[in-house]
Amino acid sequence: MPLDKKSLVTWFTRGTYPRLYLPLALLIVLVVAVRYYFLVSVEVGEARQRATTEVQRMGHFLVPALRTMGAEPLPIQQLLENELRYAPTFERLEWLEGQRTLASAHRVARMPAAPQWFVQWLALEPVDQRLEVTLPQGQQAVFRAVVDSGSTVDEVWNIVRAQLVLTGINVLIIFVALTLLLRANARLLGRLSSATRSFQSGQLATRMTVSGTLETQAVATTFNAMAAQIEQLVTSLQQSEAEQADQLHFTRQLIDSLPLPVFVRSARDICLVVNPAWEQMFGIRASLAVGTLMPSFFDALEEDIIDITDPDDNGHLSTTSQEVYSIQTPSGVRYVLYFKAPFTNRHGVNLGTIATLVDVTERERSSHTLM
Repeated sequence: MPLDKKSLVTWFTRGTYPRLYLPLALLIVLVVAVRYYFLVSVEVGEARQRATTEVQRMGHFLVPALRTMGAEPLPIQQLLENELRYAPTFERLEWLEGQRTLASAHRVARMPAAPQWFVQWLALEPVDQRLEVTLPQGQQAVFRAVVDSGSTVDEVWNIVRAQLVLTGINVLIIFVALTLLLRANARLLGRLSSATRSFQSGQLATRMTVSGTLETQAVATTFNAMAAQIEQLVTSLQQSEAEQADQLHFTRQLIDSLPLPVFVRSARDICLVVNPAWEQMFGIRASLAVGTLMPSFFDALEEDIIDITDPDDNGHLSTTSQEVYSIQTPSGVRYVLYFKAPFTNRHGVNLGTIATLVDVTERERSSHTLM
């Protein structure tokens, strides 16, 4: 996906690896500046040394010829001009006897081919070399040779230009390698982000492809191992939840199928569950009873209740001593027996009671009739 200007700025300013570009660029500039400062200094020194050597070489062959010509200016002038014609690096050749210039050959100083900023930076002075010679008559003569500074500048520039090309290639390789590294890192983060979003959306089978560098493979392997464990845990929880839902559904069906009125209330006397038989007896819908306080007419039943968790000595529940209570219902007075048992959580904390009513109205009416 192409980056817009805003995301590109964010990538450079907030990303850890992209911010390496600036310090790396500053470091490269510093290293290159120091390198070329010393390179130019060395090359200028060597160029001037070569120019001095060239003057001495020319003087080694030219001075003996000038000594034998005596004081004739014209032959000396011609000799100097011929030598200057075949020595393009020289700007001026002179033959002096005492304080008098006997002959001089020079050419117009040419402009260097190097860039102007480089010429101004070097600001080289021409190499002006003088060789003192003793003539046969005992007089002192001087051979003067001036090397064109433009030639020295071009010589140094040619070397620096070649080095600049190599430096540019090296810097380009460095930044291309860094860019490829950052792109690989960005692709890894993109793959990880995409896999994470897919995993968060519920696609638990999402896995990263284990490929690429060792670091990428390590990240992919770690993510896949984590995803597999989470998928296994979620699958186990879903299975447990389904089993609990089935068990709860079975329990609800069991309670609803009982012909006896059954209700469950909390420790705070809040109605939690009633079955259809309870709704039919009291004429109250479950939606209206659940979540509210139990009717007050159950309070009197608590005194002589039959606790089904307290069996007799033979291990059987006994109801012979239980009194029969009358309860007002929409269909009239009903006589019931009241049974209950506490229920707790898995830690044994009491949460409330499960109770049922046994309708003995017909039995009571029959017994009163017989009497």
